Amino acid sequence: MSKYVVLTDSTCDLPEEAAKQHNIDIVCFKIALDGEGYTERVDFTPEQFCEMLKKASGLPTTAQITQFEFFDKFEEYDRQGVEQALYISINAGGSGTNAAAHAAAEQYAQEHPESRMKVYIVDSHAYSMAEGAGVIDAKKMLADGKTMEEVVDYLNDKYARME
Repeated sequence: MSKYVVLTDSTCDLPEEAAKQHNIDIVCFKIALDGEGYTERVDFTPEQFCEMLKKASGLPTTAQITQFEFFDKFEEYDRQGVEQALYISINAGGSGTNAAAHAAAEQYAQEHPESRMKVYIVDSHAYSMAEGAGVIDAKKMLADGKTMEEVVDYLNDKYARME
């Protein structure tokens, strides 16, 4: 059985306990609010963010997760001996994050032809727990012995039928 990792982004809204329980890696979005920069899940909890919003004079803005951040993740996984990395992304229609992950995976493969790691990227077409539920499904399926290809096919079908 190959060594795998499941990665998603912080828009999945998985509680920290669930992410830890299922060993899911989460890359976090950057948020700006009232001239201050923050990293989701690092600088505040969801409850703290709600309080920040109540006191804010403006609206928050976000920045997509960059190609460089994904490249660094892939490099870290490869060093750890990961053979299959699955990234389940925020809706590609609403963020350039999915495209950044694809670009990073392509760049990583070109710069590291010796790497045995294969990167799979699935567009959740969703936000919040609609994204997160599929992430947990993927981790459970892999733990039950399903192949990465079976999991990717399942997720593509699941997310394509979600409303």
